[in-house]
Amino acid sequence: MLFSFIDPFVLFSKTHCCKLCGSIVSPITTSTTSVSSKKVVTCRSCETSKGIELIAVPYVFRYLTSELISMNIRLNLTIK
Repeated sequence: MLFSFIDPFVLFSKTHCCKLCGSIVSPITTSTTSVSSKKVVTCRSCETSKGIELIAVPYVFRYLTSELISMNIRLNLTIK
């Protein structure tokens, strides 16, 4: 079996999620200044950087989310 040789942690990716609106698509990373290497993650929907969490999701879930968004279906997650 092919899947018995695959490490299960390789199938996951880390992504930012907004706890306020529940979106994994809205958070974007921006740099504070052009000389600074510090990055700030803000939510485009909420227009704030509060409530942004780094979560691990399967790659197939990220793909499903992008496909649903392309069909104008919004997906909200509840993060605890």
